[in-house]
Amino acid sequence: VPAYGILTWLLASGFHRRGWPRSYALFTAGAGAMVFGLWMEIVQGSIPGRVVSFEDVIANGVGIGMAVVLILWNKMPEQSSMPAA
Repeated sequence: VPAYGILTWLLASGFHRRGWPRSYALFTAGAGAMVFGLWMEIVQGSIPGRVVSFEDVIANGVGIGMAVVLILWNKMPEQSSMPAA
């Protein structure tokens, strides 16, 4: 759960610092993290001794959702205060 929450936060922060509006940054970060999690489950299915787990996908989604809620609760500023690199 924490890993996908951190991934979502990092992606959202990166997109937002590049000038993306907050809503687009959060949606894209959450969707990207979920696609990554689904892809990891598919890859695990091809590794001997590993299995695809729907529960893992749910846990990943919970982490992503918690990150989105915390970011919204923290009210990420609409414009980045960091200077462009």
